[in-house]
Amino acid sequence: MGEEEIKEPKTVYYASDELQQASYIKMFKEAGLKAILCDTFIDPHFLSFIEYKTPDKLKFKRIDADIDGALKSGEGEEDTVLADIFKNAIKDEKLTVKFEKLKSQVPAIMITDEYMRRYTEMGQMYGMSNGELNYTMIVNTENPVIAKLKELPEDKQKFVANYVYSLALLSFKKLDANELDRFINDNLQLLDNFIK
Repeated sequence: MGEEEIKEPKTVYYASDELQQASYIKMFKEAGLKAILCDTFIDPHFLSFIEYKTPDKLKFKRIDADIDGALKSGEGEEDTVLADIFKNAIKDEKLTVKFEKLKSQVPAIMITDEYMRRYTEMGQMYGMSNGELNYTMIVNTENPVIAKLKELPEDKQKFVANYVYSLALLSFKKLDANELDRFINDNLQLLDNFIK
């Protein structure tokens, strides 16, 4: 009697908010991938129920939860110079920055762990969580802006890194007051530089 091969469950990607996750949906379409829309109150519970009933067949991941096997075009390499540029510009100790080659031309995307997000959302629903999630910014080393970032003067590196961060946040969640204020000021600075 031979050993039975253990199969990984099939990953089904889903979107929970068509408007907020529009850029992720676009990236999936451009990559020839599909995701289902689960935008009602009962959907997360139904997905968890399906996973519980068929743990060896299906698992569900929201399209902003992971890029492994979905949007990567190759293995990324750790770049300490780029990492320092983003770390010094953003100054958020909770933010993890990784570097990958993505199929899309976006400069960066945000992801968060699927199961931690679910746990946090469940805690919010029952009033037991402050709702703060840790997330990871995936910087696309295939993007032309990112490729030229190291060649810029330090002040421009900081500006571009912050702007890329704001763009990634904007496509991931609603910006809080401080994030929105910084993004508006960055855009005003871009307009001012453009008309000079």
